[in-house]
Amino acid sequence: MLDLFGIILNVVLPTFLVIGTGAVLQRAFRFNLAELNRLALYGAVPALVFKSLMREELNPEALLRLIGSQLCFYPIMFLLALAFSGLLKAKNEHKRGMIATAMFPNSANIMLPVTLFAFGEAARDLAAIMFSFSSLMLFSLGPIVLSGGKGKLRSPLGVLKMPVIWAVILGLTLNLNHISLPQNLMRSIGILADAAIPLVLLALGMQMYQTGFSRPRALNILSAAFKLLIGPILCFGIGYLLGLRALELKVFTLWGAMPPAINTFMLALEFEAGAEEVGKTVMLATASAFFTIALVLRFLQF
Repeated sequence: MLDLFGIILNVVLPTFLVIGTGAVLQRAFRFNLAELNRLALYGAVPALVFKSLMREELNPEALLRLIGSQLCFYPIMFLLALAFSGLLKAKNEHKRGMIATAMFPNSANIMLPVTLFAFGEAARDLAAIMFSFSSLMLFSLGPIVLSGGKGKLRSPLGVLKMPVIWAVILGLTLNLNHISLPQNLMRSIGILADAAIPLVLLALGMQMYQTGFSRPRALNILSAAFKLLIGPILCFGIGYLLGLRALELKVFTLWGAMPPAINTFMLALEFEAGAEEVGKTVMLATASAFFTIALVLRFLQF
């Protein structure tokens, strides 16, 4: 078993070094971040999800337990974050932003590489499946939470334009019906899938540099702490009660330990939910996750 320093050195540090490289490159060359993000979102990540679903025989019961655990997480975290934001007596728009940062983890940029480095390809494949479902939840529930249920709810249909959703549908259909694709086609998909993790990490670093890191307020510190502490505890409890064990439980707990998704900032901007405070919370939580993820990984070595 690795000690805490070993986990930071071998698992967390490699992930954040690539993120840092993205920030340095963005400062030096001012890349078009939107184009890079599209490469990942519409090309490499769907290929990774599809490849993950096609890799091996899926256990429908295990898959249902994993997705069921995620479905349980969202309403429980919503209620906990709502109660906590009420204790802080935050403004309504700040309250909506805080709830969103608690509910929607960064399930791609950090989750995919950390699971790969910590637990191997099988864990990365589970994380890829969780990412696809998380994307659906973020772009359907996210606008409802951030707008207080009164905003322009275009995203539930808009999410169907995301290739990752269709990669899930196609991958599941082929796998469960025991249909295989030609080897050369799968190799091509594999080459594209291998680009996913470098792209999402570089994009996160570029996004963090572009957004900037301003001095956080007490609300941001408490919001980040709430997400990073309550998330993994809640996921471990839900997963254990619903029958997740071994690798599935570790991956689900690690999912709960992720900082808020960067896209919550963009949605907060769209739906006027205290976007500046959401951005500060996302940046602070992402930086702090360097240490908290290492602590969670140390706990998961049971």
